[in-house]
Amino acid sequence: MAGSTPELPEAVLFDVGDTLVPATTIAEAALAEAAEWLRRRTGDLDVKIFTDAYLEVDSQYDDPSTNHLWGLPLDIMIKACSSVGLGRGPALAGGSVYRQEVRRRIVPDPDVVDVFRNLRRRGIRVGILSNGTTIEQLDTLMLLDVLEYVDAFAISEDFGWLKPDIRLTEVALHDLAARPDRTWMVGDDQKSDGQAARGAGMLWVRVGDADGPGDLNIHSVAELGGLIQARRAETA
Repeated sequence: MAGSTPELPEAVLFDVGDTLVPATTIAEAALAEAAEWLRRRTGDLDVKIFTDAYLEVDSQYDDPSTNHLWGLPLDIMIKACSSVGLGRGPALAGGSVYRQEVRRRIVPDPDVVDVFRNLRRRGIRVGILSNGTTIEQLDTLMLLDVLEYVDAFAISEDFGWLKPDIRLTEVALHDLAARPDRTWMVGDDQKSDGQAARGAGMLWVRVGDADGPGDLNIHSVAELGGLIQARRAETA
């Protein structure tokens, strides 16, 4: 954690993938399981070729209705299977295996649940500002046991805009009735989270260490409570 602690927020916006849930790790594990399932089904699938094909197709999708963690749209799996000679049926079945494995791996972190619970207790409003598909993002929050603590949702599929588009950020701020200069944006990604925060005048709390420093830096969302507590102590 680095930097001085700014004014106590009245609202906090959270990204989802690789912020609240280790999306990259889970997606990689789920893809490996789906590839192995397809190998057993076909008997001769080259798992590496298939995996590389899937990742290549996945990289070509970047729109408000894409959810990379959950493997949506299923066109990604269909095209990857087609590239190794598999038809639509095996692809849809492989997609189901993939999504089952994602769901199995999303588990609550008690420390993160405590952060959300304590934000609610302190009267700090909580929102989600995330790219992805709406049902899957809500399912993720439910599986993480934090859905009940969230007051507002601005998810790209619902509105047709991807972070860092200021219009999606404005939806989130409006629904929370929050002032940008008193809102903290918690996320891992320099472009989608950092630019969204700075473009709207919010403070960016960067999670992880992938994209350079944020305004404040933490290793995991579990540390957010410490930031809030530090600011409360300073102003007491």
